[in-house]
Amino acid sequence: MEPSEGGCGRYSWPLASRGYEVTLVNAVLEEENPRTVLDPYVTDGTVSLACAYLGIGGTGLCPDPLLMKLAQAKTGIYGKKTAETLGYSCATITDEVFWESDTDPLPEIAGAYRYPQARGDFLGRWLHHLPNEGRDEIRDLLFVSYLRASQLLEGDGEFDESVGMETFWNGVSQVRDALPDNPDKPAVLSEGGADGIPCPLRKMYGLVMTFLPSPSLSFDTEYRTLAQRSGFFVDDAVMRRRDAQCIGMPLEPLDRYMEGWRPSGPAPDSLKDTLGNLGDSKESMFVRRYAEELGELIGSVGEILGKTKAVFFAGNAVIDGTEVPVEALIPELAEKAGLKCQEPEKVRVRNDFRGLSDWRFDITSAERCLGHRRRCCVRTPCRSRVRGIKAPSPRNRGRWVSGFRLCTGICP
Repeated sequence: MEPSEGGCGRYSWPLASRGYEVTLVNAVLEEENPRTVLDPYVTDGTVSLACAYLGIGGTGLCPDPLLMKLAQAKTGIYGKKTAETLGYSCATITDEVFWESDTDPLPEIAGAYRYPQARGDFLGRWLHHLPNEGRDEIRDLLFVSYLRASQLLEGDGEFDESVGMETFWNGVSQVRDALPDNPDKPAVLSEGGADGIPCPLRKMYGLVMTFLPSPSLSFDTEYRTLAQRSGFFVDDAVMRRRDAQCIGMPLEPLDRYMEGWRPSGPAPDSLKDTLGNLGDSKESMFVRRYAEELGELIGSVGEILGKTKAVFFAGNAVIDGTEVPVEALIPELAEKAGLKCQEPEKVRVRNDFRGLSDWRFDITSAERCLGHRRRCCVRTPCRSRVRGIKAPSPRNRGRWVSGFRLCTGICP
């Protein structure tokens, strides 16, 4: 697709520029038919996919390798010959699957779903071919088309060579048709969790997307089947380790996800009404865990933020009829981390009937005191020494001296 006149690209989005990250994501959130631009598999790929359409560097946080692979295949920006090369790869796989020797060994994938013989042979050879594809972008596309094809084959009564080829090509075309054209830069989807921030964010790509899902709408069963079928997870222990890295997105049933977890501190004030309505339930603990790990994530962002800003897009949830107000939670968590959060901006009403909305949060670091002669404001800590006042010890930090609070951290 050639850019339209007036400096606009697809869906009238402005052309690639570092200054348009937020405009781009807003355009995605406001898209009337988001299925045309968002991968139905991957919610965490939203930011990266949006940035891919503009060719700017963005970061989506995703703690899971399968979701990363799926999002990368949809967000990668490839060369002009990609379609042609992909066509050759399709033909090669078709040849190997249907017209080469039937005695080739199939790969053994522990924990993988087993189809009946004809379908299993077709999908097994397809999966067996993928590592032989030399180009990463083609391999990712073929991988996603494999997953789509495996879903289409679920429950099919008849399966023969013609059905297999048609299914394969449909899977590939679904991926190709959704790809953006070729802007200058790729988007970046990086592995990240509560215990770490990915490298691209250190390079001043300040876009972070997080959603609190409702446990009642969990896709853990479908996801587990898809993951094990593709060979990404070979046993339950691996799934549990991945669960431990997730923020508000358990891969296993909620009871097991929350088993043994205990909060490390008091609940945020903004969640008191929510937790009071949920009572002593596993859903209440789920909300507390989400808030605690999100607070750790925001704190990690603050450690590397410097003079840049991070833009969070977060969606609220309604659990058992009780709202989880992220528009109040994230500013509170940012303040506890010593950061500044501007007034949240509602960017989309996701579900008017259930009261679900998406919000934008601009979070910046506060300016640090440079040790000037002035004393710090009572509301602002600072780690530097203030002349005329002895720098506080950790035990005395935050106490009052002559009507002023001692310097303990950050100035406005």
